[in-house]
Amino acid sequence: MDIQHLEEALKSSASTSRIVVASAGTVNSGDFDDLNGIADLCMRYNAWLHVDAAFGAFARCSPRYEHLIEGLERADSITADAHKWLNVPYDCGIALTRHTAFHERSFSADAPYVPMEGELPAFMNRGVEQSRRYRALPLWMTLMAYGKSGYRELVERNCDVVRQIASWIDGCKHYDVLCPVYLNIVMFRCRRVGGRDHDAHSAAVLERINATGALFLTPSTYKGEKVFRLAVCNWMTTRSDVAIVINALHDAVAGY
Repeated sequence: MDIQHLEEALKSSASTSRIVVASAGTVNSGDFDDLNGIADLCMRYNAWLHVDAAFGAFARCSPRYEHLIEGLERADSITADAHKWLNVPYDCGIALTRHTAFHERSFSADAPYVPMEGELPAFMNRGVEQSRRYRALPLWMTLMAYGKSGYRELVERNCDVVRQIASWIDGCKHYDVLCPVYLNIVMFRCRRVGGRDHDAHSAAVLERINATGALFLTPSTYKGEKVFRLAVCNWMTTRSDVAIVINALHDAVAGY
């Protein structure tokens, strides 16, 4: 997010209700917004700061990467996905807020058959589902099983793997890495081949890669061009998988 443009937008806004949504680990590149800079502006212009930290929240698990997410604690609300990196089943989203009363006011339902007595929080009023399964249990069990050191090892191992893969891609004549590897995602593309249609070529290469079953890349678009996105966040992924991924990437472009 461009801080200067954000300030201009906040300054010119006539609205009495303002919300800024910052990213901590964007989907395509894994990049991080300047959370402290954005938080400063939100305080100055009385705006709510929400941080989408689906992946990025877990940078806090490692001293190597926690600098990426400095300022997260200043947000009014944060969302993260435990099913992405904490080894729990889908779906297990996490929503944190400083303003529980606002949150409950948005989702609460008042009916005679729903007693609301007592001092305990009414969790049915903290989401759109009302009735919901016990998502917190597998998350708690995983926290107990891994602990802080286990999560740190998982995050750092996955990030090591993606950096090794990115290093190989960067040196391969058939691919280009499009941005730095910030955390656990590498975004890259096929290099253009003669007069071949680039998007069609990229689609064919992607199909070859995913057909191997060795890995699954997701497609995306960057500056109007078809690109690939490789995200590493599985608890079973180890450094021995690097060679498997590299071989699949190499074989997919063999002959071009």
